[in-house]
Amino acid sequence: MELSRTDPLISVIVPVYETQPYLRRCVDSILAQTYENLEVILVDDGSTDECPAICDDYAARDARVRVVHKANGGLSDARNAGLEIMTGEYVGFVDSDDWIDRDMYAYLLRSMSGTDAGIACCDVYYVSQYKIKYKYNHTDTVYDKETALNDLFFDKRENYAWNKLYRAGLWRDVRFPKGLNFEDLVTIYKTFERTSNVMYLREPKYYYVSRPDSISGTKDYRFRRDIFRAVITRYHDVAPRMPQYKPALFRRVRNWYIHELCRDFKNSPQNDPISMKLLDILAPFVAEVKDDIADILNFEPLERRKLDAFARGTREGCLESLACHDLMWKRRNAKKK
Repeated sequence: MELSRTDPLISVIVPVYETQPYLRRCVDSILAQTYENLEVILVDDGSTDECPAICDDYAARDARVRVVHKANGGLSDARNAGLEIMTGEYVGFVDSDDWIDRDMYAYLLRSMSGTDAGIACCDVYYVSQYKIKYKYNHTDTVYDKETALNDLFFDKRENYAWNKLYRAGLWRDVRFPKGLNFEDLVTIYKTFERTSNVMYLREPKYYYVSRPDSISGTKDYRFRRDIFRAVITRYHDVAPRMPQYKPALFRRVRNWYIHELCRDFKNSPQNDPISMKLLDILAPFVAEVKDDIADILNFEPLERRKLDAFARGTREGCLESLACHDLMWKRRNAKKK
């Protein structure tokens, strides 16, 4: 692809930490892009394997590559280091164990040309040890900010940094929170707030690799603790400013987390000490917001009782909450027959 003088520079930020088996595949896929006007920022986050040398090798061979070597600070800190030095008009993120189709950035940028969209999102291939899958979307869609935020909070769209191209100005004063997993959950919506429209494109171009040893590949105590904290942090930031999104922001807690934790108390009593630690995080939040949410959504008495029981923050309360949940589903299923 020949560049014209008007082709904008795209900065691609790649945080790198202990991903030696995957790093060359990742960087090669970026450097092979049909859109060539790239600034590829490899942020070595204190890797102890061969990643630092691999990054330096790419910088020596391709002038588009810049390398930052820094002490380990985590994914957020590495991305932030890239954001501090990027010079592009647009910016994207690629995790160093993933890879992208060779036309991804051309595809995303083309969709934004001549529009006021600040963000373009492609679909995603989900790569596991045994297969690659994706959900087929039939059409490209332009969402206004309000619809895009609602779908993001409702998890109808991916809360990920990496399958997107952003106008760089959206990241002015926006940074990922250091030391918190699920950093995308508490960050990406801030860029959505700053744009008029978001493009959602139907074709998958990003290959997301799910590894058993990664944070997203486990569901241990730390995973659940951090996702609870992220959801609560996001609610406290957004709800006072945009109360219309309260039901969407509470959806994960209502539909998944309360039920999962209560089920743990019933089915895995040997894990009660861990479950109690998680309950100590989630129950006070539910107690804080439950009446407001129940009024907005006009909950039936049994669902209000479910929240009240959980909010007590006890094992017995969780078992009562679970009984309410199961009874609600039994009644609803009976009505369908």
